[in-house]
Amino acid sequence: MIKVECPHCKHLLTIPAQFAGQRGDCNFCQQKFTIPVQAKKSKWAFFSIGCILILLITGGFLVRINLSSPRQHIVPIKNSEAIAEPREGDEPFGRSAKLQSIVISRTHDAVRPTSRNGRWMEHHDSLNKRVSKGDWDLLMIGDSITNGWRGVGKKVWAEYYGDRKALNLGIGSDRTQHVLWRLDNGNIDGLDPKVAILMIGTNNLWKDTSEEIAEGITAIVQKLDLELPHTKILLLGILPRRANPAHKVRTMITEVNKVISKLADGKRIHYLDIGDAFLTDKGIIPKEMMPDFIHLTEEGYKKWAEEMEPTLKELLGE
Repeated sequence: MIKVECPHCKHLLTIPAQFAGQRGDCNFCQQKFTIPVQAKKSKWAFFSIGCILILLITGGFLVRINLSSPRQHIVPIKNSEAIAEPREGDEPFGRSAKLQSIVISRTHDAVRPTSRNGRWMEHHDSLNKRVSKGDWDLLMIGDSITNGWRGVGKKVWAEYYGDRKALNLGIGSDRTQHVLWRLDNGNIDGLDPKVAILMIGTNNLWKDTSEEIAEGITAIVQKLDLELPHTKILLLGILPRRANPAHKVRTMITEVNKVISKLADGKRIHYLDIGDAFLTDKGIIPKEMMPDFIHLTEEGYKKWAEEMEPTLKELLGE
């Protein structure tokens, strides 16, 4: 984090260091200004000298320092993303300084916003049209599992979400990088929903490590936190998949879910793992709920809705 003085109202703002050089809005006077790059450089220069002195004084004990600022994931600043010092009364609304302070590597695909070709872009554009037409209170963001609410899960959707002004923002085969791109390109523009539900990451399991997938999900939650500062975020754990409970993918899912569960702050960002509801006592996924051990049947969507309903009601204030 770095301290930056607003050139207009002279208030001192505390912002993540990776935003240096980008434009933002002051949270106090709402005036735009460019965050000085010098603040970032001077901080790291001073920090580097200090660390060298510490190493010399302590006789060369190993100190692990992250000075790789070029590798940070830079989230574009929009809609007053400069983060002010927390003030009494701000919670439960306002962006999470703790979440935004998490530094994410830029060295892997899971955190690089990426589009896809063909019908995917048509689907994305159709979602943007729906976004622009409605006053949505509830968003569901994800991949084919979320998209399936339009298909086999449509009856359950109508029962649970038909009267809740809910918008399905799921696209089949999406990975974390695709959701990041969609959020950067219209999927949440102009929205101010009460709750945004996110389930993503299962399609990253074949190319990325557990750590990379967790970073990709973290980047999405950061983006939602920045762009939707009054929205409560319900982050769902990745659902179990594969028939064999001992399969390495099951282990990866457990590892990812353990990391992302720590993003919850109990105020605006909440975490819910409903995975056990899709398993028998022996860790088997019943085919009645997941015939291919990935996608849900109508019974599976019913189970999802039932497991999530108490938390969702609380977050919606019902």
